[in-house]
Amino acid sequence: MNAKFFESIIPNVNNVYFSPSFMMKGNKLKYVTNTGEIISSDASLRLYRIMRVSNILEVIKQKELRFDFPSRWQDPFEKLFYQRVVNCGGNDYYVACFCFSCDSVEGEESLWNIHAKLSSPIKGVTPYTTNYDVCPVRACFDMLSLCKNLANANPGLKFYLAPVDYSKSRKDILKVKRERRGGYKSLNEFIGDMLLKRKAFSYEKEIRLFVVSEQPFHEDKNAPGFTLLKLNNKRSGIITSLTLPPIPVENPYNANTYHNDLESKANPVKSYLITNGYKKTIYISRLYDMNV
Repeated sequence: MNAKFFESIIPNVNNVYFSPSFMMKGNKLKYVTNTGEIISSDASLRLYRIMRVSNILEVIKQKELRFDFPSRWQDPFEKLFYQRVVNCGGNDYYVACFCFSCDSVEGEESLWNIHAKLSSPIKGVTPYTTNYDVCPVRACFDMLSLCKNLANANPGLKFYLAPVDYSKSRKDILKVKRERRGGYKSLNEFIGDMLLKRKAFSYEKEIRLFVVSEQPFHEDKNAPGFTLLKLNNKRSGIITSLTLPPIPVENPYNANTYHNDLESKANPVKSYLITNGYKKTIYISRLYDMNV
């Protein structure tokens, strides 16, 4: 989707706005890629995010979801347009974001290493530690449930869901920045620019959920650069499953040895999640599994 066409956003669920790349079919949300592929053809859209165990438990126990302020993003080109207070058409807005990937397989190794900062499998070091709160996991979100939940729990906020636009080069993005001259005609125009990212990052297949407020967000004192949004206690089904990190083992060719080693390293983290209230499916990534 070209960001300049984001003005054709479609409101579907209360104060949640979907870009034209999304469509509603009955009670299911679909995402159509730029190649025409429909994601989640048999179910409502599932998106993925690598998070720490502590953040997962935050969702489950505190019923809160942690949104980033884009000033934290590492790539200077993707936060080029961000302003703490953005003026659009004469009105001031505040923006935070939660990012997902629409693919759990393609680019998996890169995503684990970049976002979870895993050790190289060549060194034989596993990502698991005795501090289970910092263990990375890949959460699978039911996006329609999440959008309904956020809209219901935060009636004063607006949410915008759209895929990142990877069609631009470095020069293209800088040109757009010059053309804006620091001002925006509409909030939609600003959100469109916030979707621009260089082609080098296209393996991420990222989809962004922006939250927009007319009042400043409360920054989390325990985690500067984030704001916590409330979730509805009465709604469930937001996170449908978790996947624990891939574990390099000494003998990946022997099926029994591999799976026993995998389970022995992962079981303590599984138990910790279950003990703290997570009751759904927990998988282990088979990224290094040699056994079919």
